[in-house]
Amino acid sequence: MTKRIMLLALAAVSVAMFALPAVASAESWILDGTPVEFSTSSGLTKLTTTSGETVECQSSSGSGSYSNSTTATATLTFHTCKSAGVNCTTAGQPAGTIKSNTLTTHNRWVNKDGTKTLGILFTPPTGGDFATFACKIFGFGPEITVTGSVIGEVELTTACNTATTTTHLNFQSTSAGHQTITTLWGTAGTYDLTADVSGTPSTASQDGTGTISFAKSVTPTC
Repeated sequence: MTKRIMLLALAAVSVAMFALPAVASAESWILDGTPVEFSTSSGLTKLTTTSGETVECQSSSGSGSYSNSTTATATLTFHTCKSAGVNCTTAGQPAGTIKSNTLTTHNRWVNKDGTKTLGILFTPPTGGDFATFACKIFGFGPEITVTGSVIGEVELTTACNTATTTTHLNFQSTSAGHQTITTLWGTAGTYDLTADVSGTPSTASQDGTGTISFAKSVTPTC
């Protein structure tokens, strides 16, 4: 009986290990100097979908903190957001303002056209979404919920292994709804966004370049 229980326990552990998400075994790059708080800012950002929806925001701001050398949380706010000339707004925010939920970020090596590249993977809360907003005028217009994950390319302002207080993060798409970077280096699985537009989901992508400003000097080890 004891032997059978041990075998069942081992089987359960094996199943649990295989159930872990791909990100758990992905290669990380290190940010030395954590824990550290940071702020974010960007100019024009754009969300597009394969179904033809486009949401443009003139700027964004945000804040967050690294709890360790590879993982952080962040909240982003997008300003002056419109779709087809109509304000897009998260409930409770000023007109034209989209606010994300609290996101988790992971420092990961990513695959950019076959090249090992510094990246950051953004994921929403478990079972949750990036952001929900409506683009309505006189009560008419779509309600949009963005889910999934998205990868941004890190563009260092200094060389690897050199202290810095800022870095850039670039999101690009090859075409509407198709992100340029969708895979991690050496890890199976694809990461992209989905926009549910009034009950109709389609693949989505984000374009824009932002700056991450750290509260103290940090060193990207890569």
